[in-house]
Amino acid sequence: EKMLLLDKKGKEGFIDPVRTAHNGLESFWKDVWEKIYYPFHFVPGHKKENQTEKIIDEHYITKEGKSNEIATEYLKRAIETKNPYRIGIALHPYADTYSHQNFSGRWSGVNDVKKMQVYVGNLRRNKLKFNLWFFFAKIIRKPIPEIGHGEALMVPDITNYTWVYFNYKNEYVPAANDERFMSYAENVYNDFLPTIPSELRKNNPEEFQNIKKKIWLGIKRNKRKCKYWKKLIREKLGTKKIRKYNKLEWRKEALKGKIRWDKRKHLSQKKFAFVPKDKFIESNWLNFHRAALGHRQVALKILSDRELIPTKTFDQVVNKIVCEWDGKELRSI
Repeated sequence: EKMLLLDKKGKEGFIDPVRTAHNGLESFWKDVWEKIYYPFHFVPGHKKENQTEKIIDEHYITKEGKSNEIATEYLKRAIETKNPYRIGIALHPYADTYSHQNFSGRWSGVNDVKKMQVYVGNLRRNKLKFNLWFFFAKIIRKPIPEIGHGEALMVPDITNYTWVYFNYKNEYVPAANDERFMSYAENVYNDFLPTIPSELRKNNPEEFQNIKKKIWLGIKRNKRKCKYWKKLIREKLGTKKIRKYNKLEWRKEALKGKIRWDKRKHLSQKKFAFVPKDKFIESNWLNFHRAALGHRQVALKILSDRELIPTKTFDQVVNKIVCEWDGKELRSI
């Protein structure tokens, strides 16, 4: 939803933030599938002609890594821009092809999960405890439609979980998250990192084999994961300090006043205006949203060309303006 901005002369402008994630009742809407889930989280496969509706649903199932040509294209196109925001955004759906494989970003029976068992480490009591929790959680979720990996809860995204289940075809599916995430790391490191422009890399990367063990220890870690990764990143990049993630930090950099708007509704209708700071145009917050729109435009064009979404969905975003402020129209990057 558009947010009102006031420029230095008190004239109204706006910023139209790009939503890249969504959990809630609106996830039932096809518009959310096409503009959020397919570009950013559940990258579809290929569509074939003259298939039944159920088979067509299967073409939206996320395939893993290199076999997912669409997610690979997202990342290649982002790297071509040489824009770090675009590259970072495109790396996310590519990573999700590993954790979200075999699931679809639409409301479909292909997302059915039955008889799931989860293993956390090697302790039987941890497995039993988690599965009892999952049993009750699934009862609560029973009325919720099958969208994404909702029926598996957050299990596919936890790096040190191993789990098994039966899918919509009643096929047994083993899923070792640690192996999936290691495959992602090695794939990106060896195939994509060398293609990133040298000016965006601090130094030439060392051989993956030299850091593989440390990455594996981070993936398998059960506690204090963030602390471990921050230490490893500092060690490899020579960075003195890595700040803890704070979603308000970029907002504070860009805007004056109260920036805790998450629980507010209909900001523009209430005429609640925000005042940008002097370096608003160069701010991380604004440029992230410009890059997110750029990624969405590229993704929807790719999906439209493959007839996985209607052309009108791409047409709705192709000419969008991210921000209008201080006499400037700022579009996607």
